[in-house]
Amino acid sequence: MGAGAGAGAGAGQNEPGYLKKTRILMDWLQMSSPRPLSVSTRRKIRAENMIKEGLHPFGMKLREPRGETCKTCNHSVAKRLGNIYWKCDLMNNTGGPGTDLRLKWPACQLWESA
Repeated sequence: MGAGAGAGAGAGQNEPGYLKKTRILMDWLQMSSPRPLSVSTRRKIRAENMIKEGLHPFGMKLREPRGETCKTCNHSVAKRLGNIYWKCDLMNNTGGPGTDLRLKWPACQLWESA
C-alpha cells in the first residue's frame, strides 16, 4: 500500500493538535471499552487536550502568565436551576451541559478579577 492508500487517507491532516489527540484517544478508548464513551467523557477528554495545547476549552487562548482559574474570574456566573450550573457570561449559553464552566479550568485571556 502506498501513501494515501486505504480508507481514511488524509483524514485529519489539517485538524489542530488537540483535536487529533482527542480523536485518537477516543478511538482507542472506544475499542478497549465494552460500552461507548459518554458525551460527558468525550467532552472532558477534549477539554483536557485543549488545555494542554494552550487553549481554553471554550476556544480562547489561555491567560498568560498562568495561575488564575475560571473560579476567580468576574465572568463566572452561577445559574441556579435546582442545581448550580456555572456559566461564562461572555459565552452564548444554551442552558445545556456543553456550555457549563468548570471552575478549575485555567483562565482564558479575557479573565477579569472578581
